[in-house]
Formats: sequence, C-alpha cells, structure tokens
Amino acid sequence: MEATFQNEKMIKYLFDTSVLILLSQHHGRWKEAEKIFEQGSVYVCFASVTEFYYYHRPYRSEDLLKRYENFYQLPFSIIWPNRELLDKAGYVKAEYALGLGDAFVAAAAEMHECVLVHRDKDFLKMKDIRQIYLGKKKHGRNSS
Repeated sequence: MEATFQNEKMIKYLFDTSVLILLSQHHGRWKEAEKIFEQGSVYVCFASVTEFYYYHRPYRSEDLLKRYENFYQLPFSIIWPNRELLDKAGYVKAEYALGLGDAFVAAAAEMHECVLVHRDKDFLKMKDIRQIYLGKKKHGRNSS
C-alpha cells in the first residue's frame, strides 16, 4: 500500500521497526497500537518494512512467517523513497549519528509531519520530531 497524505487534519503516525516487531510478537492485539490505529492514519517507512522482514526471515518457523504475512494486513501505508527522502535521511544520519534505517524512519516522520512511535532511545535526541516513546527495547532478536 502506497502512502497518500490527502487528509491533513487527521493525526499521522509513523511506526518504527521496534513497534512493528512488538505488534508481531503480540499477534496485532497490542492495546496502545490499537488506540493509535483508531486515532489517525498509520504509516511505515520502507526501511522498516525491510528491517521487519530481516527480523523474521532467519527463523523460517511457520508461526513467525505467519506473523510476517499478517503484518501486511495491518491498516497502514508505506512511505517509499524519493529524492527528498534520500537527501533528508543523509542529513539526519550525519546530524544525529543514527543508523541508516533509523535515519530513513526519522526523515520520513519529519518530512510528512508524522508522530514517530518507537522504542528506540536514539530518536529522543531529535527534538524537532513529535514522538511517542513506548519504553526501552531489550537487546537481542527475540526481545524487541
């Protein structure tokens, strides 16, 4: 699903990869995320889609692959790269010393005036982006 930004009055949220993984671990029934889906439009950066796939791919278990397929049933739109996003992500990466995926996520949130929903402390240093910080993520593939 491609991102369209027609209804500017509705609150726009952008989910970071850490939130997508949390949703997949709770089979899409996580209360805070459900509230967000009801309150506005939800977007996901293309980089998070790639990271989400990377997270689930090595396991190849039937359950985890099903969670990955269920991911595409969530009511969100994907923000795809364009020249402006590529340039903005480069700036964000240099300015805030973020990883490449996080730089794309932060740049997409800023460009499209989305509230960034995440569990990653690295984003907290970016004061120009509205954020919902959902708490610390644990390290390791099985604990995001």
